[in-house]
Amino acid sequence: MSFLGRPKSQKRYDEVNLAVRPVDSSNSSMKSVKLKHSSTWRAVSSTDKSNLSTTANLRRRLSNLPSLARVCSLFLQPARTALYSNLDMRHVKAPSQVEKCVSLLAANRDMASLVRTFACREFSTPSGGSSSFMTVTFAIAFTFMHQLHTLTLPHFSAHMLHHSTFRLKTLTLLSESMQEDEVQQLVSWLASQPTLISLSLPNLVLQNFNNLNLTQACILNGTSIPHNSDDTTAISRRLLPNLSYLQAPTSLASALVPGRPVRTLFLNVHTTLYDGLRPSALMQSLATSSGPIKRLTIGTNVNLKVDSRTLERVLMSAGAELGSYLEILEIEWVLEDEVLYKLILSVLPRFKVLHTLRLHRHSPPPPPRTPPPPFPIPSPSPPSSPTAQFLTVFTQSSYSPPAPPLSTRSRASTTKRVSLDVPLSRAHERTHLAAWAKQCPSLKVVVFLSCAEWKIGLGIGDTVGATLFTHLRTVRE
Repeated sequence: MSFLGRPKSQKRYDEVNLAVRPVDSSNSSMKSVKLKHSSTWRAVSSTDKSNLSTTANLRRRLSNLPSLARVCSLFLQPARTALYSNLDMRHVKAPSQVEKCVSLLAANRDMASLVRTFACREFSTPSGGSSSFMTVTFAIAFTFMHQLHTLTLPHFSAHMLHHSTFRLKTLTLLSESMQEDEVQQLVSWLASQPTLISLSLPNLVLQNFNNLNLTQACILNGTSIPHNSDDTTAISRRLLPNLSYLQAPTSLASALVPGRPVRTLFLNVHTTLYDGLRPSALMQSLATSSGPIKRLTIGTNVNLKVDSRTLERVLMSAGAELGSYLEILEIEWVLEDEVLYKLILSVLPRFKVLHTLRLHRHSPPPPPRTPPPPFPIPSPSPPSSPTAQFLTVFTQSSYSPPAPPLSTRSRASTTKRVSLDVPLSRAHERTHLAAWAKQCPSLKVVVFLSCAEWKIGLGIGDTVGATLFTHLRTVRE
């Protein structure tokens, strides 16, 4: 059978096998190796090793890196680097698959040293504590990851990370609860990560949590203490000196933010005023960030009932303490829409330089207890009285009144009118924007709970001096 008479799939298989074959460096006639990718031919020089050594080129040219690593020794190391530099296994549902990968890294120091990003959503909890086989395997693998800078784990384990030598820039822990001694162990281990820039605890809920002793954490970790230094504040601030992003519950944020260059803060509010939350004291501690804080996100958990009074006090305290330099405010809301919109109107005057306000909702809103604010809509029903019918016919006739003077027309052109083509939800949002723009003149961008993004700006031409509200898009999260 001729080559052209073979099936299409078999023909493509033969083409790839003929094109991708080991390179003979002694054969000067073979200048390139042709690779099939996305139905196009691309040439990769067999002599340009520096071009092949970059991960970006390999990812751009090939989608099957394991097959490429088996072509020849020239491709082995670049393919391994591309494969193992970013190990994101958060989509892997079986913990056994994660354990197989970690076992491979623990058995091969060279492969483990290539890992720069490691992420997994879950792994089986060892029953034997620090002496279990998997705990030792994870500990060995992390010890070999010298170049690791981004780490995401389902929970913190001091036994796995105690002997690690890497210096992280980003750490994310997905645990939902921690005991006080576990939090103390975490902070003690963080003292060995002075290069950490981002710390995220997105799911952590800490209730009835006492004050965290950062000074004791630094001492337990062996952090160097200046000679003749009795200032416990100065000692504790040697922990995480480069932290600029933090996502944590209120109790942990109030301990970690002071004295550190935190500029972006995601504050998880899980307790209420009745549970002992003190918004004024919380925001006063956050105001001591050396950043200062430019972007603040206030989030709540839909499963934890946080009342509107608590959120109102948190926002009012944030405006009082951070309002002079806070530029971006984001709120994740779980209550009724109009409750938040009224709350925003009352707290906006406290934010002096705020230019972006984003409101998010990750769960369906509860049924409203009060109707939405009234909005004037012309009635579509025809007039009932004969006099009203005569006036309607008269105004719809061909008669047109004389044109008003120019000064009257210029004043009428600046009057705000709502088009009947605007949806009712957009009309309500425009009404809120008009009130918010008066309370906060620096406000420029607003994203509502409906995901509608608006821009606030000054008009030109015949609307000089009037504020324009432009609906830009609908943000899909």
